[in-house]
Amino acid sequence: MLQFTDAVTKRAFQSRRHLIILNPSQIIIPSEFEAYYFHTTESSYEEVSIKNGRITYTYFKGVKVNSSNGWNQNELTKKDTLLSNADVDSLRKFVAKTGFMKLDTVVGNPASTDKYYTFVLMFNIDGKKRTVHFNSIPGGALMPDAFRKSRDALMMLARKRTGVY
Repeated sequence: MLQFTDAVTKRAFQSRRHLIILNPSQIIIPSEFEAYYFHTTESSYEEVSIKNGRITYTYFKGVKVNSSNGWNQNELTKKDTLLSNADVDSLRKFVAKTGFMKLDTVVGNPASTDKYYTFVLMFNIDGKKRTVHFNSIPGGALMPDAFRKSRDALMMLARKRTGVY
């Protein structure tokens, strides 16, 4: 099923009364591409997902006064929008070039007494899925370059397309 980025084109296509020449940037063709990123600390929250050509960005905007574990939904801002084929293809190609799909599934091995933060990043590219958990430990392993570059590209796309800077 085709998804359209604007209502006028969608209505015209559904009415089948008009000859329509579609601009490729106006349609989203479902592909096997998904992405997911999650990271939270006592004072921050970021979650991004791409599925079926739609990007959703959930984040905490402001200062967390109560540093209790967990967030409730009314403290978070959620924005989403459709992506163009060009956006999806560009991100897909970039991630493939970084070597992300070859990373170990867990990077950083914290001891039970270590304070650490976990970053989760997942890409499903043409049926090949890779989820990597990076555990950031003071004095521990550095974030792999492929992880950082892929995460940064996903975050930049999320912020740009949802209007969050």
